[in-house]
Amino acid sequence: MLTRASAHWLVLGAWLVILLAATACGNVGTGVDSGLNTLTVINGVDGPICFLRVKRASSQTFWGRNRLSSGQRLASGESFVVRGLAAGRYDVDAHLCDDGGHPGYGRYDVAVGLDSNGAWIIGQ
Repeated sequence: MLTRASAHWLVLGAWLVILLAATACGNVGTGVDSGLNTLTVINGVDGPICFLRVKRASSQTFWGRNRLSSGQRLASGESFVVRGLAAGRYDVDAHLCDDGGHPGYGRYDVAVGLDSNGAWIIGQ
């Protein structure tokens, strides 16, 4: 049977193991890899943007979902912040609302993290 003192040490030891495991993972809670980084996208073209995609810069070909809500338009000069990104490099893709024939705008290898601004002006 555990005494009160031995139960206390058992709980303290468990917390110590959890803390050491979290520390071994590196950069826990620092924003470096915890998904706390942002990318600010600014519409620098004449015309609203209705489609914005972001993906990790790699050989990955899947762009994923539209980051703008259904019906949301990013007017010329307005900005949109993509939140919850891990530090790293990203490819971004934007398309005008009313011009299906336009190839869109893209930027590759945009740095996102604590040491970078994490910003892209569409059209530049």
